[in-house]
Amino acid sequence: LRRTECTELSISSGQLNCTSASDMLGGGPVMVFINNATVSNDEVEFSYRNNPSYESVSPMNTIPAGGVILTFTGMDLDVAQRPTFVFTNSLPSSVGGRQVNQGPVVCNASGDGTSLECVVPPLPASLGVGEGGAVPYDIIMDAAPGPNASFVPALQFTSSPNPNPVMLRESDQMYTADSGDLIEILGQNLDSVQKSEYRVTVGGEECVLDFVGPDRLSCLPPQESPSSDESEFQVMVFVGQNLGPFDVGSLTYVPGLDIIPIIAGVGGGVVGIVLFFLLVICIVVCCYQRKGKEKEKKVQNLLSQMEHWELEMADECKRAFTELQTDLADLVQISDRNFPFRDFRSFAMRFLFPSAGDDHPVLNPLALPPGYSQEDVVPHLETFKDLLMDKKFLLSFVRTLEAQGGGFTLQDRCNVASLLMVVFQNNLIYATDILQTLLSELMQKSIGRGHPKLLLRRTESVAEKMLANWLCFLLYPHILEHAGEPLFILYRAIKSQLEKGPVDVITGEAKHSLSEEKLLRQHLDFMPVEGVIETVGEEKIPIKLLDTDSITQAKEKILDTLYKNAPVSSRPQLTDVDLELRQSGAGITLRDQDQTNITEGDWMKVNTLGHFKLAEMSKAHLDNPKYPQPKFMLVPRPTRPVSGVSQLDMLGTIIANMSVTSRSSLITSGELAHVYHLVKPEPEVGNEESALRHTKIMSEVFLSRLLSTKRILQPYVDDLFNAVFTIPRGKLLPPAIKSLFDFLDLQAAQLNIEDPEVLHTWKTNSLPLRFWVNLIKNPDFIFDINKSATVDACLTVIAQAYIDACSTAEQRYSKDTPTARLLYVNEVKKYKEHIRMYYDTIQSLPKLLPSELEEHLRETAQHNQLFFVTESALMELYKYALEYSADLTDTLNEDGLTET
Repeated sequence: LRRTECTELSISSGQLNCTSASDMLGGGPVMVFINNATVSNDEVEFSYRNNPSYESVSPMNTIPAGGVILTFTGMDLDVAQRPTFVFTNSLPSSVGGRQVNQGPVVCNASGDGTSLECVVPPLPASLGVGEGGAVPYDIIMDAAPGPNASFVPALQFTSSPNPNPVMLRESDQMYTADSGDLIEILGQNLDSVQKSEYRVTVGGEECVLDFVGPDRLSCLPPQESPSSDESEFQVMVFVGQNLGPFDVGSLTYVPGLDIIPIIAGVGGGVVGIVLFFLLVICIVVCCYQRKGKEKEKKVQNLLSQMEHWELEMADECKRAFTELQTDLADLVQISDRNFPFRDFRSFAMRFLFPSAGDDHPVLNPLALPPGYSQEDVVPHLETFKDLLMDKKFLLSFVRTLEAQGGGFTLQDRCNVASLLMVVFQNNLIYATDILQTLLSELMQKSIGRGHPKLLLRRTESVAEKMLANWLCFLLYPHILEHAGEPLFILYRAIKSQLEKGPVDVITGEAKHSLSEEKLLRQHLDFMPVEGVIETVGEEKIPIKLLDTDSITQAKEKILDTLYKNAPVSSRPQLTDVDLELRQSGAGITLRDQDQTNITEGDWMKVNTLGHFKLAEMSKAHLDNPKYPQPKFMLVPRPTRPVSGVSQLDMLGTIIANMSVTSRSSLITSGELAHVYHLVKPEPEVGNEESALRHTKIMSEVFLSRLLSTKRILQPYVDDLFNAVFTIPRGKLLPPAIKSLFDFLDLQAAQLNIEDPEVLHTWKTNSLPLRFWVNLIKNPDFIFDINKSATVDACLTVIAQAYIDACSTAEQRYSKDTPTARLLYVNEVKKYKEHIRMYYDTIQSLPKLLPSELEEHLRETAQHNQLFFVTESALMELYKYALEYSADLTDTLNEDGLTET
């Protein structure tokens, strides 16, 4: 065969049989050597095709009686001449298992080789498998191993009890022709096999199946009587090819009502009238009976649904109670204390210019206007800087810009405040003086308007943004030494808790969320996938994943395991690597999107580890170490497109790397509107009140998950709170905080503020709300990490608790209060008192001498120098001066500063 010798030769009168050896793909002639003669036929060619491979198998369970259809889906499944199904005693036969079923069961492949169907035989008694036990089996492809024998470690069923259809529901034994009603058959274990395995007949004609549940199935009988000679017909149920028929009762057809002219021909008179009234009475009685039957059926269906909902709610309540009462181990055990802090420039950029990238002018050399040289521009910028160093000019400059109204937007105010801090990065003493002057003016305006508590609540002025930037410059060392560690540990704890359960890669909804907005409101069964990561150095690192993880989520968990606390920017990106499942030295690439995705109508499900049967593989290894364990390896992704894979490639990767705002716009646009991960969105039910009420009731049951997650995370939330609102033991309070609070105390005294709540509110708005809450909601400002939308939602809930704790107003809670605030009702009461004591302690400390503050500012400026390009910041400010030059000149004239 194509120059390869064919072995195991056997000869009969009419044919010659032999077994082909392995060879490369392709075709070639068939030659027979008889003694010294060679016989061949040019019209006969023998071809080598790809080995058979499968991507999915269904179903995953069987019954003792057998007879169910086992379907493999894959490629080249028609290559084998006699594919055979066999049960095995332990391992697949291709790796040494012993066949135990009597006589082979030959399977049939489709014409295009994409599917293979086998009728599963009855379970051999020698297997000794009970209900729920594993039933290993194998597919023998002639003399070759089964398809992808190494991909799934053990082809196996789960044994389910035989279905037992018992009886036709009593209310369904009378059937009105052409009514379109379903009939219901009661029984046990009816969901042990798939719906396609059932066949129901009424009088020998098919009853079209509609629903199969654990204890009932329903079908649509023939709408006309199967026979005109009879009205009663036996209902028979067949299960697979080995069970049945089950005689579950008889169905009696009642003819539909046809108004016929039966009184025609009646000779009138009394007889005709009597017959007419009798007919009317019969019609009324029949209609009443039919309505009663329909009402009874609706009641039965409603009761059945209510029973199902009650069981679901009871199960979920039990699960929630178990989670709340279970003892919990620490989520985070950090041995590596090298946290991924950003350097000062990266940190400050995220505070100063949150939406800017690496191309912001202050990070790059001065961009000269067309036609100008360095010598032309720099002297003018130095002159402009000298003007900014004049306090009167600078104050007039800021007042002029803020007087522009709508023309000078909120973004412009924030931009000017940040550019000024860059210009004064080496002279924080002057920057502090300007800040205090601007804040004093802002306080006087606030008192004049009669709303002093609104001061510093929002960022509506240059002074308010400048205050946040000032704290950013001065508190960076305090974060590194004190507050950063508990913040990072809280972030890791939230991430670890989320990853303990399913997280939807599309919507960001998670089972263990702290936010109602991102709570997965549906029960999902999931299994652990325990495997190892293979590295280039052949080191094997254990990893625990979930079968609900998408391939992207699995890659992220593997990267987190390999690189631990390393900065995200220093490790491979999700889009740069592929995930391989390693078996027998070879690798199978797993992707979120490939040719094997499950599709339902217009919807496509993102691939998960469960899709590739890795949970079964992991369980098989734990039960018997002889089975291979899931082994993963991250490999560089090819630079050229992979054949047969969408250019979108990995939907999960794309969505996971998006910002919170852009994520939703992608999901609802184009073809991605039909992609889902864990839960396929249900179609709109309409305005049916009952359906809406059912959804509401069922979803509220899952809110208890918020409590269990909160209970687990609470120690880490407390640690961060104490780090932020406590003076470090054995250390001094950061001078920036003391000087800020002393300044506010002084201003309150000068403005005759007697209400202590006003001063408390000023301190709260200036430090916790303006700086700490911003940092808590955005840990990626200070750490080089990936913050997902789900983690962001959880941090927002925690930040809201801190905000409520800082408020002096008495909070009123009701059932309509958002759950984000209800979660921390008890903690907020305790936090309030702690914050009051913190403010009082700071006030009682000796006032900071001006010389001490100046020395601290001078040291900070020395550390921060040369992080930003001052000339570029001056150029950006100069553009504002040019744009509003006329108004600026008028202001300077009014202030008498023109000549100066």
